[in-house]
Amino acid sequence: MRQTQFKFADTSNDLERPISKPPETVTLGQLTRILRRRRWSIIVPVVILGILGIIYLATTPRSYLANSLLLLDANISRSIEQLGASESNNLSESALEDARLIIRSDRISQSVVKELDLLDNPSFTSPPSSLFSRLIGGAINTIRTPINWLRSKPEPSGTTTLTPEQITAARQDLAARALQARIDVGRVGRSSVISISYESYDPAMSASIVNSLAEGYIADVLNANFEATERTTNWMQDRLTELQNQAQQAALDAETFRAEHGLVSSRGVSMTKDSVVQLNAEMANAVSDVARARARVDTYNQIIAGGVQALVDGGSTGVGGGSDPALQQARDTLTDSLAMLNQIKTNFGEDHPQYKVVQRQVQAAAERLFTLLKQGSAQAKSDLSSAEAKVDALKNSLGLAIDSDTSSGTVEVQYSALQQRADTLSTLYQAFLTKFQEIEQQKSFPVSNVRILTKADVPRNPVGPSTKRALAISIVLGLIIGMIITAWQEWRERFLRTSDDVQDETGGPFLGYLPEFETSAQSEPVRSITSTAVFQNLRDGLAENISKPRNGSHSTSESAIYAVRHPRSFFAETLRSVRLAAEIRAPVETGAIVLGVTSARPEEGKSTVSLNLAAVLNMSNARVLLIDSDIRRPGLSQRLGFRHGDGLVEVLAGRAPWRNLVREVEGTGVHILPCIPPNGFTHSAELLSSRGMRELIAEVRSEFDFVIIDLAPLGAIVDARAMIPNLDTVLLVASWGKTPKLMLNRILSANAALRERLLGTVLNRVDMDDLRDFVDVSSTEAYFEDYNGYFGDPGKGWDKPEMRGTNTNTRNN
Repeated sequence: MRQTQFKFADTSNDLERPISKPPETVTLGQLTRILRRRRWSIIVPVVILGILGIIYLATTPRSYLANSLLLLDANISRSIEQLGASESNNLSESALEDARLIIRSDRISQSVVKELDLLDNPSFTSPPSSLFSRLIGGAINTIRTPINWLRSKPEPSGTTTLTPEQITAARQDLAARALQARIDVGRVGRSSVISISYESYDPAMSASIVNSLAEGYIADVLNANFEATERTTNWMQDRLTELQNQAQQAALDAETFRAEHGLVSSRGVSMTKDSVVQLNAEMANAVSDVARARARVDTYNQIIAGGVQALVDGGSTGVGGGSDPALQQARDTLTDSLAMLNQIKTNFGEDHPQYKVVQRQVQAAAERLFTLLKQGSAQAKSDLSSAEAKVDALKNSLGLAIDSDTSSGTVEVQYSALQQRADTLSTLYQAFLTKFQEIEQQKSFPVSNVRILTKADVPRNPVGPSTKRALAISIVLGLIIGMIITAWQEWRERFLRTSDDVQDETGGPFLGYLPEFETSAQSEPVRSITSTAVFQNLRDGLAENISKPRNGSHSTSESAIYAVRHPRSFFAETLRSVRLAAEIRAPVETGAIVLGVTSARPEEGKSTVSLNLAAVLNMSNARVLLIDSDIRRPGLSQRLGFRHGDGLVEVLAGRAPWRNLVREVEGTGVHILPCIPPNGFTHSAELLSSRGMRELIAEVRSEFDFVIIDLAPLGAIVDARAMIPNLDTVLLVASWGKTPKLMLNRILSANAALRERLLGTVLNRVDMDDLRDFVDVSSTEAYFEDYNGYFGDPGKGWDKPEMRGTNTNTRNN
């Protein structure tokens, strides 16, 4: 069996590395929830901007746009451009820009104003304006008036009075400026066509202005061509006269110079120079003949130096027969004899009798060829001597000719320069004369390279204001403003809204939502009852005399407690989940569960939650004691009518036993130890953290199943933190949409003991309808309405009407 080895890397396993938290992203579901809960922040701006758009359409006069198309040729004047050596026939961007500037120039604008008499046209001088324009203009004038007043300078004395002509000219200039501001000139695609447009509230005036602008531009081009042609012909006339005179004078100077120096020319070249050129050509040929003759002599000498045997061994010679037939015949005879000798040697060997015969023939042919080569060598040496003598003779003749040409070279150069100048001026004169004749013919009929493709007709349909565009812009602006408001609101959304918010900020469990409700309960004076009556149902053997009623002692009937009036409500169900969490969390061996109820800020409903929680616990046959420990602001006691007498302060101070001060909320079975602090009491924290408080907690543990303590808020008050060591667990109440996330997170981060004993958090005063806008469709909160049959009376659904409105009960701490 073949073994396979595997090598594992020594690096750590990636699965064991901590997984980094992915970056937070905004999902489509979150965007949907944002848009759903902020829908009015978007709808209202859209509606307002839409109404403003409709008002704008209703109050804005209709405008009409007239348009004309002009075709621009590539050249303003082809003859003039050819004169200027222009090679491009395509219309450049600069030419189109020039056309646009010309159409909007002062000259054309003023001519249109005069031609159409626009100064007396009210549609031009006093056009109608929209309501928004008047409002904006009035606001600007209001702001500008004091500024102009402050910046105004006193008029200097002796101001010149304008004449009527000057006033008219100034008005025409202003009208031309106004006309230029409304003219639109643009290029059609990449073509040579430009579009002239003008928009006004009078359709006939728009068409007239556009057509006048087109005609004015064509007239301006014609005038420009005529003026350019006129200036060109005048300049060329002067230039032709000057060139003609210069050409004649240059020819005369050249001829005079030639005659003065006795220069005789042949074919335009002097005789001396012609001789030098001819001798140079002959000299070149003679040198070539010498080189060929010397090469032939060297070849003959090389062959003759080898002797007859070299011819036999080589089989031929390097010198061709050329014009010598005898030499060529001898060479061919030797070649044929050698070929026959080699054939006999190959076929029959050297011992064959015929081989000796042919060998003698080869020797004879070689000697004959060698003799002819020596004769050719003598002839080649003779030819070489003749060629060298000819070269020497030509050198002497060329030297004499060069010496003669050098002596007259300066004069020849001067004459050549004069002749060239005369020829150049003559050629230039002929060219200018031809071009002048062409332009002279064009001068009589200047051609405009601009023509009208489409004249402007009187527009029938208005172009503005566009209903679709105005409404679209209004809606888009409304959406933009709505989105900005929504983004600002979401940025300011720093409060607890959902269970995810609570768990993310507290790190503890979320125990449920407490819906917002209205209370119809009224405080009712009730009798104080004896401790025996209070505790005879709590445990056997406890008997106390009935205490005297306390002045001003009141209680609240069961109708004032929402959980009692609506035991099947969502509110009560959330409190039952608090009870279940407390029973699971609290240790069994300590006896009663001591549960503190607090909040991050005042006015978040902790006292109401404490009272209703005690009522829900009592309905489950649990023995419940409610203690109001918010000494500085005992809202729970005041709400239940305990405004005078003794309470928790006296118990902790050791001035009264707690059993004598416990009261019962009539008809509920809820027992409460109220807090009625004396005026000016400032040592609440010391009292709550005292030994008396610890002894009180230890005593009531054995008498009750649950001890609910209404604590002070956590934010800036130390009282609740002083009580935490005496508690088994703490319920945190947060107001829906009012408690800041960061504040709650900082409070819990700064209190390790509170975080350790935290039972969980409930959100109070929750608007159950708006809650759906803050949760995902896959969450439980999105389907609370499906449980309507489980809350309230059968067939009536949950107590939704009572959950709407202001929770007046929860305003008491």
